[in-house]
Amino acid sequence: MSLTHRLLLLCCLSVCWSASLASPWLRPDQVSAKQLQRSEKQYRAGQYQQAAASLKNIDTPTAQYNRGNALALSKQYKQAMQAYDQALKQNPDLEDAKHNRDIVEKLLKDPKEKQNKQEKKKKPPSKDKQKNTGKPKPQKNKKKPPAKTKPVTAKAKAAKRYLDRFLNKIPDDPGGLLKQKFLRDHQRYLDTGKTS
Repeated sequence: MSLTHRLLLLCCLSVCWSASLASPWLRPDQVSAKQLQRSEKQYRAGQYQQAAASLKNIDTPTAQYNRGNALALSKQYKQAMQAYDQALKQNPDLEDAKHNRDIVEKLLKDPKEKQNKQEKKKKPPSKDKQKNTGKPKPQKNKKKPPAKTKPVTAKAKAAKRYLDRFLNKIPDDPGGLLKQKFLRDHQRYLDTGKTS
C-alpha cells in the first residue's frame, strides 16, 4: 500500500470517527458519561427534546428518570410515562420518579390541569416557592449534605487535649523509620544467600 493510500485511508477513518459520538479511544462508560453531560447541558438550555434523544440509549435508572423529565417538559407525556416506568422498573426506590410519574399521569387524565400547568410555567415562581414547583429537575448522583457541627463542649476539649498529649508522646522520626526499614530489607537480602 502506498503512502498516499495510507494517508487517504487515515483521513477517511478520522472523518468517520469524528462524525460519530463514539471515539475509538473511549470506553463505553466514557461515551455514556459524555452523553449524560451533553443531555444535562441541553436540559438546562431548555432543549428538552434533544436532551431526551441524548438519553434514549442510556439504560440506567437516573438516565431514564432524566429522560422522563425532558419528555414531560416537551409535552410528550406518554413517552415520559414509559421512561419513568423504566426507571422505576430498574430502581423502585426512586421517589422523585414516582412523584413525577403521578404528575404526568394526572396531566394525561385531566386536560384542564394541563392548561393550569402551562399558565403556571408562564409566571415565574418566587425564589421561596421555586423548589416545590411541578417542574422536574435533572437528578445527579445525590451526595449527603454535610453534617451540622455541634458546639464544642468543655468535656470534648479536655478529651482532645488528652489525645494530643498522648499522640505527642509517640516517637515519630521518619528518618529513623526509614533507617530501620532499610536495615530489615538489607538483612532479608543477606538471608536469602545473595551476595554481590
